[in-house]
Amino acid sequence: MSVEWYQLSNFKCPITGCKGAQEPTSWVCANDGTDIYIAQTGNLRCSHVNQGQYSHFAPICNWGFDCGNHGDHPVHRFKKADLQGFSFALSHALQLVSEAGATWCAALITELGKQYNKE
Repeated sequence: MSVEWYQLSNFKCPITGCKGAQEPTSWVCANDGTDIYIAQTGNLRCSHVNQGQYSHFAPICNWGFDCGNHGDHPVHRFKKADLQGFSFALSHALQLVSEAGATWCAALITELGKQYNKE
């Protein structure tokens, strides 16, 4: 199966207990302001390319999310999602789920289980 990337838009904050989890947002890279994309491989990336490589690319479990509700200091702003929070946000991302399809979503959920040692 080839890797398929979808823009992380209309996606709630995946941080458990965050008040930003109430409103979906379109996620952008804090460093370069480009859109964030998600793949069924469990990776996220921004759309900025530097010397043939994506500038920011990481597994979901290592990605820092900042919805604007985590505080002003960089130490507090960027939070890593736990499996529960990310799964909750994914369950509300109906546009992504319907566009990507069941097979893509099942592959993503399997990869999340591996990343969070829950398989």
